[in-house]
Amino acid sequence: MKKAVFVSVLLFCSVAASLASDEKENVKFAVGYSQLTVANNTEDTSVSQAAARVWFNDTYGADFTLGFQNNNVNGQSNNVFILGGKMLGKVISIKNLDVYWLAGLNFGSASVAGESSSLFRISGGAGVEYYILPRLSLLTEIEIAYLSQKDNDRFGIVAGWVPQAGIRLYF
Repeated sequence: MKKAVFVSVLLFCSVAASLASDEKENVKFAVGYSQLTVANNTEDTSVSQAAARVWFNDTYGADFTLGFQNNNVNGQSNNVFILGGKMLGKVISIKNLDVYWLAGLNFGSASVAGESSSLFRISGGAGVEYYILPRLSLLTEIEIAYLSQKDNDRFGIVAGWVPQAGIRLYF
């Protein structure tokens, strides 16, 4: 498993570096907020994430997220930490709307009532980013994902406006 994770991260970084070396005149950078739904033992939880997005050129980009969740459910502490990244490729770009494909990896940990487990998620899917202002966008994504967590491996479609929504402010 460790070799597969290492190879996946290495491949992700090499693709990002090769795309970054292409056209540099249209580089756009954004910061923002996203949510990601992850399984946490018996129930799913939405993890709030700080996000950074960079478009290397008019076609390819990457999105990086760092999230934390700390709450109490029925008197038990429920903590999640998650770090992730996605490669993005625009399919259609119409005035204020971009439709893109995505391929992502997430790593992290979850702890419920003192019982910790590591988290690994690999996904692919599509997203839509709508620019409500020239430098401000709202986005939503639909993904097919495999989530591996102690006693809780899942494969399925993750969709919906609130759990996969985000906002980005471009500089």
